[in-house]
Amino acid sequence: MDIQTEVETLSAIYGDKVSYENNVLSCTIEETVDENLQIVKGSITIKFTIPEDYPETHPTFVLETEEDFINQKIERIEKNIEEIIEEEFTCLFELVDQVKDMVIEILKEQVIFLNEEIVRKEKEEERAREREFIGTTKKTFEEWWKDKEKERKITIEKIKKEKEAEMNRKKGRMTGKEFFMNNPRMAEQLKEENNEEEEKVEETLKEQGVDLEMFTEELDI
Repeated sequence: MDIQTEVETLSAIYGDKVSYENNVLSCTIEETVDENLQIVKGSITIKFTIPEDYPETHPTFVLETEEDFINQKIERIEKNIEEIIEEEFTCLFELVDQVKDMVIEILKEQVIFLNEEIVRKEKEEERAREREFIGTTKKTFEEWWKDKEKERKITIEKIKKEKEAEMNRKKGRMTGKEFFMNNPRMAEQLKEENNEEEEKVEETLKEQGVDLEMFTEELDI
C-alpha cells in the first residue's frame, strides 16, 4: 500500500486528526472510556517518518501525549509497535489501530485505579471516624462510670440511713449495718439492679465497637 493510500485510509477514519507533510504522517487518537461511574479521556499522537522507498523500508515513529497516566505507560506502546514493525509490518493503518487498542486498555486501567483510590480514601475516612468515635465514647464512658459510682454510693448510703431510721423506730437501737446483715435479700436485690443496669450499658457500648477492657486500669474500678 503506497503512502497516499495510507493517508486517505486514515483520513477516512480520523478526519482532520490526520496530516501528512514533509514525509511525516501524523495521526492523533482520542478515546473515552465510561465504566463503573468513571469517565476517563485520553489522547495520543503517533508521528511516522516515511522513507522515500516506503513500504520497502519501514517507517520510524514517535509517540506524544499530554496525559501523565498515558505517558507513564508509553514505553509499553512503543515496544509493541516496534515489535510489529520488525516482525509483521503490513501498513500504517494496522499500527495506528494497535495504538488505539492499547490507549483504550490504558484508559480502562486508569478507571480501575481511580475506583481503587475512591475505595482507599473511603476506608481511610472510615478509620478516622472510628478513631474519633472510640475516643469520644471512651471519654463519655469514663464520665458515665464515675457518675454511676457516685450515684451508687449516694443511693446505698441513703437506703442505709432510711432503713436504719426505720429499724431504730421499730426495734430500738439496731444500726444500719445490723439491718443489712439481717436483710441480705434487700442488699442482694440492690446489687442485682445495679448489675443489670451496668450490663445494659456495657452491651450497648460493645455493639458500638467499644473495648471495655481498655477502661479497667484507667478507671480503677
